[in-house]
Amino acid sequence: YALSGTTWVSEIVDMIYKEGSLEKCSVEPIYMRVPFLEFAVPDVPTGIELLKKAPRPCLIKTHLPVQMLPKSFWEKNCKIIYVARNAKDVAVSFYYFYKMAKVHPEPGTWEEFLEKFMDGNGKWIVNPSKALSLLSMIMSRWVHLILLPAASRANHGGGWVKTSQGTI
Repeated sequence: YALSGTTWVSEIVDMIYKEGSLEKCSVEPIYMRVPFLEFAVPDVPTGIELLKKAPRPCLIKTHLPVQMLPKSFWEKNCKIIYVARNAKDVAVSFYYFYKMAKVHPEPGTWEEFLEKFMDGNGKWIVNPSKALSLLSMIMSRWVHLILLPAASRANHGGGWVKTSQGTI
């Protein structure tokens, strides 16, 4: 899901790549350091444009469902970090994000929004019942998988960076 912590994880992994240097990480905004593949806003370089210019190896952020990832992701054995979050928390985040970000349609009442969310209807909304089958597809291709609960991310970020360095 979007709104599950991909930007937060992008910041952490970028910091690992830059050996923990806050100076190196603060030179450019995160969307320049870790291109968001499907990002496209007028008067700003698209994620694909940024990706083409990115030095290799590079980091890429995406909210695309795994079945829509380019075949090259699998053929080149790209390392993928799948960020998962409790669907109930995602629904609440989406609801308030839609209320705040006027570029999205008005979400309606909480009850209306939740029904759409559970049915998998709406921009960036994945039917929660499909999430497990997608996760099993991802896991069948991976050797390593780190599952990190949201509470753990919030409370122990620094420790997570240290213990995960060898696996990312």
